[in-house]
Amino acid sequence: MRRILFVDDEQKILDGIRRSLRKQRKVWEMEFVLGGAEALERMQEQSFDVLVTDMRMPGIDGAELLTRVQDQYPNVVRLVLSGHAELEGLMRAVPVAHQFLSKPCEPDVLQSVVERACQLHGLLADERLRELVNGMQSLPARPTTYARLTSVLARPDAAFEEVAAVIAEDTGMSVKVLQLVNSSFFGLSQRVNEVSKAISLLGTEMVKNLAMSAEVFRPFAGGDQIPDFHIEELQHRGLLVAELAREILDGRFDRTTTEDAFLAGALFNVGELVLASQMTEKFAELLRRSQCEARPLWRIEEGELGVTSADVGAYLLGVWGLPYSIVEAVAYQHNPKRLESAELGITSAVHVGKGLIAERLNADFYVGDEVSEIDPEYLGKVGMAGELERWRRRAEDLVAERTPEEEEDDGCIG
Repeated sequence: MRRILFVDDEQKILDGIRRSLRKQRKVWEMEFVLGGAEALERMQEQSFDVLVTDMRMPGIDGAELLTRVQDQYPNVVRLVLSGHAELEGLMRAVPVAHQFLSKPCEPDVLQSVVERACQLHGLLADERLRELVNGMQSLPARPTTYARLTSVLARPDAAFEEVAAVIAEDTGMSVKVLQLVNSSFFGLSQRVNEVSKAISLLGTEMVKNLAMSAEVFRPFAGGDQIPDFHIEELQHRGLLVAELAREILDGRFDRTTTEDAFLAGALFNVGELVLASQMTEKFAELLRRSQCEARPLWRIEEGELGVTSADVGAYLLGVWGLPYSIVEAVAYQHNPKRLESAELGITSAVHVGKGLIAERLNADFYVGDEVSEIDPEYLGKVGMAGELERWRRRAEDLVAERTPEEEEDDGCIG
C-alpha cells in the first residue's frame, strides 16, 4: 500500500483534503501534518511514496521542504498544492517539485495526480534508478543552444517567437517549459503541447528567470567522458522520429494527437540523456559494449540494469506530469505488444518512426540481416503492415532533408 504525506499549515485545509479523499483509505495510507518541520520529523520515522505540500508556511516553507526532501529522500515524488504562485516562491520550487496543483483543487484531480505518481513505481522498479531520476532538477541542455538562449534573452527586445525557436531545438528545455506551463498554477483550460504556445503563455520574463536559474536550465557537461556520445546527435534523431511519427498519424487523428505524437517522438530517447548525465561512467560502459558487441543499446541496458533507458525516460516524463499517452509511447517503444490493447496511435507511430529512422541511419539497434526491430505482428494488428514501405521511403526522405551529408554516417547510440 502506497503512503502519502500531506502538509499544510492550516488544519482546516488538511481536514478538507482528508474528507475529500476518504474513499482512498482502502488504497493509500495517508498522513496529514501541520508544517514543514513536522513533515520532516515524520519522514524520519516512516517512509513515504508521495509528498503533497503547500508553499506558504511559517518556518520551513514548501520550497525549503521540497529541497530537503529531494536531498534526504530522493525516492519520494514531490507535489505542490498551493493557492499562491508568487514568482519568487515559484522559482524556488520549480527545480525541486515534480508537479504543481493549485488550490482549490477538485478531489478527483488531486486523486488522479497522486494515483498516477504511485503507479509510476511500476515503470521503474529499481529503487536506485528511481532515486536518480527523482533527484533530477532538470534535463541538461545542448551547450550551444543554452549559450544561444542566454544571448537572445540578454536583448531587451527579444520576441517570444525567437525565444521559442531556440528552446524548441532542445529536448531538456522544452520538457521543462511544458512541465511548468501545464501546471495548474496557470489555470489553463486545455493542455499545451507546443513549445511556441507555452513560451507565449509564460512570457519572456519568466523564461529569462528560468534561464538564470542554474538548477532549471543547465548545459550538458558530461559529453567528454562518453566517447561517441553527442547530445546534438541524440536530439537530432529525436526530431527525425518526431516528424515521422506526426506524419504517420496526420489525417487520421486530431491536431492534439498528432502534436502529442511529435512530442513523444522527440522524447523517445530522453532516457539516454538521463543515464548519460546521472550515470556517466556506467552509461559510457554500456555504450561501448553495444558498439563492440554490435547489439542494440537498449538490450545491453536491459541485461545490465534490468531496465532500459526507455523505462527511465518514461518514468521521468510521468513524474513530471506529461500526458500518459506520451509516457506510454516512450515506455513501450521497443515492445508495443506489452500494451493490453493493440490499436493505431501514438505508441505505434513512435515504434514505427524510431525503427525506420534507426534503419536509415544504420543505428546500432538493427544489425546484420535484421531489417529492423519493428514488430511485424504488431503492425498487422494496428493495420499498418501494408504501409510500411511507404513510411520507409518517407524516413529516407526525412533523413536526406534534415541531416547534413557529412553527419549521415556518424555513429549513433540507438
